[in-house]
Amino acid sequence: MRGGPPRSLDYNITVPAWMGISVSGNYAFVTMEGVGGDVNVETTRGDIEVRGGSGFVSLKSVQGEVSLEKAKGRIEVRAVNEGIRLADISGDLSARIDQRQHHPRPGSTRATSTSTPSTATSPTTGRSRTRASTA
Repeated sequence: MRGGPPRSLDYNITVPAWMGISVSGNYAFVTMEGVGGDVNVETTRGDIEVRGGSGFVSLKSVQGEVSLEKAKGRIEVRAVNEGIRLADISGDLSARIDQRQHHPRPGSTRATSTSTPSTATSPTTGRSRTRASTA
């Protein structure tokens, strides 16, 4: 058994723009930029921020905000106890926010569509962060 404070890990992964990406994890804050293929992200207690995506895009988070920009195709976005931000989306969109009794952030039950960029703020202590960009 290890002792001490929780640690943070950052992974920076570069893949070809056409490649599909799938990421999942607990306490995982995921940021993807310039994605051109399918995207599948599922987190528990972690924010998701994706710029890009084409084909099938599925983003799901429990206790984390979900932000999606510049995506097209079949898009499914789901958040539990947090908000959803969408900008520059085209195609078949399904977005849903579920509210549960697990201490949500105040004022976070929202789904908005805007043309301005959005940002996700994420703590670094004891959490992992995944960033994916395309080459």
